[in-house]
Amino acid sequence: MLSKNNIKLIKSLAQQKNRAETGLFVVEGDKIVSELLASEFSIRHIYCSQQWLPHLAGSSLACTLITEQELERISQQKSPNQVIALVEIPDYQSSSPEITNDFLVLLDGIQDPGNLGTLLRVCNWYGFKQVFCSENTVDCFNPKVVQASMGAIFRVKVFYRKLELLIREYRESFTQPICGAMLEGLPVQKFDFSEGGLIVFGNESKGISDEIRSLLTHHITIQSYPAEKRDMESLNVATAGAIILHEIRRSQSQ
Repeated sequence: MLSKNNIKLIKSLAQQKNRAETGLFVVEGDKIVSELLASEFSIRHIYCSQQWLPHLAGSSLACTLITEQELERISQQKSPNQVIALVEIPDYQSSSPEITNDFLVLLDGIQDPGNLGTLLRVCNWYGFKQVFCSENTVDCFNPKVVQASMGAIFRVKVFYRKLELLIREYRESFTQPICGAMLEGLPVQKFDFSEGGLIVFGNESKGISDEIRSLLTHHITIQSYPAEKRDMESLNVATAGAIILHEIRRSQSQ
């Protein structure tokens, strides 16, 4: 049975400040919690229905059985789904990311949780195990980001950094291109990504910030078809990310 304090804590984790204070975030839903169980993330507590309990057979995890009514009270989804987990936020920010000459993905000011979650899912699909976010990018442990990532949040490390400093430090060690996804530039299929580098995706409405744009060596674009007759302003950033990351891996495999 859920106590009032349990309910208060779980519901409070919808807010970033409370996630930061407690060091916890929420994972909800059968498929994603199943992937969580197979990950290295530390699980503080699981709240589940009697129907979901067999998934924990042989596990020593702390678990509380709850009713459908209780699940609805703490769920952050429109359609609650049998299980909710309280999970410890990994301390990525104090660790050192692996900076290599393979392509690194940078996200500059992404605000929509669905976009960030989908981008993490795309990165996971194409084998990008690290993502570097500007400090004004939405929190990756936002429940909507976690949900949209479909488990990728457990496999892709997300670092929040001052991207200007990261790019400058990168340029001290590597000569690879620093590319930005832009409305105008070299068509993505014509760029040779084989030597590695950085790829930056910008804010949904404003694009890449002026500070980061000044550090780019190449502007990359996705042409509409036909190229001379564009009747939309731009693609969704997650869609653009999927296309460009596909082209990066295709170029590297040739």
